Amino acid sequence: MPVKSLILASPPRWHSQQGGMSSSSAKTHEIRSWLLEAGSLTLRLRNRYGDQFGVVLLQQRIGTPYIEECMALGLRPGARAIIREVGLMAGRSPVVLARSIIPQDTMKYADPRLSRLGNQPLGEILFTHPELGRTTLEWTKVPLRSSWNVKEVMGRRSLYTLGQSFPLLVAEFFLPELLDSES
Repeated sequence: MPVKSLILASPPRWHSQQGGMSSSSAKTHEIRSWLLEAGSLTLRLRNRYGDQFGVVLLQQRIGTPYIEECMALGLRPGARAIIREVGLMAGRSPVVLARSIIPQDTMKYADPRLSRLGNQPLGEILFTHPELGRTTLEWTKVPLRSSWNVKEVMGRRSLYTLGQSFPLLVAEFFLPELLDSES
């Protein structure tokens, strides 16, 4: 049985970046640079918020990802992986919610610190890996769990590989507070 997400009510429907994002919404236009960020989101947020930037660990455990996450990673249904959900914070306010799926083989190949990150950002380790590559970038519009008081947000999902064949999946959901602080 998949590990229940603390941020998602159900798995999102992802769209390829090549399919283009609907630009009919002003909000979509405002967060385009966040959705298409090629570098480390952690570094961009740290540069923006300075000492106010932080990470709050919502959950991290070994479990079964959603079936569509297994498919994206090339894993068999029911495979086990580290599932990590965090809030990327500006002071006490979350601005991004993230869900990462790290297969056990990737964990063994990569850096053992990935299994013990706690409140440390994944990006601080990930973007220093010499063999990191992004193979796909997808986007979605999704409702979050009601406890976040947000009806619907835009998100992106990146499939990264370490070396030739060690994938991990990172989904990031951009909260309105991120855009509100840009004004």
